[in-house]
Amino acid sequence: MTKVEAAVRLIAVCYPTESLSRQLALWASRRGGYRVEPVFDRSATEVRRWLSDAELVLVDATDDHAQAIESFSQSVAGLGARRVAVYTERMHEGLELLVRKQGTWSLLGPLEQWQWEDFFSSMLPAAEQAPTQHECRWRGAA
Repeated sequence: MTKVEAAVRLIAVCYPTESLSRQLALWASRRGGYRVEPVFDRSATEVRRWLSDAELVLVDATDDHAQAIESFSQSVAGLGARRVAVYTERMHEGLELLVRKQGTWSLLGPLEQWQWEDFFSSMLPAAEQAPTQHECRWRGAA
């Protein structure tokens, strides 16, 4: 009998800071089936490669908002606005407006784990995710 392995879905994180990397590592350690991969490449070929493999792109704009805007724009063009979000721990003039005009998420961090769960459950296919502890608490209260 042949064992069929579940596909691991890629979440590409552009230019992540140490803070965001820690937050996502904790989230990923509690979830199966997802791999969080930092992306630091600038070449068009590499950008296309990780865009073609990614289920979701999260762009960290904390340190360099100009670079983040470029990555965000490329990601939206390649994947669509529903599969891209921007995270920052410091707001930059015009960043939130640009992101929201595209109809996607602008996350002001750092975020708690339940906030990451809520974010990912809205961005990733709900049918493939088991209910989180946070969701179970809300369901139990109803």
